[in-house]
Amino acid sequence: GPRRRWIASVFPVEDRSGEVHLGVTLVETAEVAGAVGELREREALFRAVFERAPLGMVVIDWRDQGARMNAAIAEMLGYSNGELLELGVQGITHPDDFAADVAHFQRLVAGEIDHYQLEKRYLHKDGRHLDGARCRAEPRAHHLDGRGHHRAQAGRGGAGSPARRTD
Repeated sequence: GPRRRWIASVFPVEDRSGEVHLGVTLVETAEVAGAVGELREREALFRAVFERAPLGMVVIDWRDQGARMNAAIAEMLGYSNGELLELGVQGITHPDDFAADVAHFQRLVAGEIDHYQLEKRYLHKDGRHLDGARCRAEPRAHHLDGRGHHRAQAGRGGAGSPARRTD
């Protein structure tokens, strides 16, 4: 039959007497290839949903090394994606709302809460702000990718309603 290939992981294991032995885990490469393929499919699905979503969405890096914002939030706020990346979350959040957002986010990171939702105002490029935009963050393990990124969502007003314009 076809030749099978394996990936071996070797690690120390301490028995009850305190003696250390080697532990070995073998995984057939076909299983790894299947898992990698499934991961690629999930990443492609997430990317498609993220990029084509009618809601403004932001992926925030926990280490504060940038964010990724989709086209809907760029359109909603009148900025290009490059401008949004330069501004960051603070640059597009109304100054009166930023402290509350940070306080919730810090509680999230500390594990005190597992999500939050609040009404906040976003700053449009032309200087006006959009009332009623929502921000929801969920740091659960299935919402983090392998690089420590966190998915957050910013949407327009109530269910399907546009954000109110305040000049």
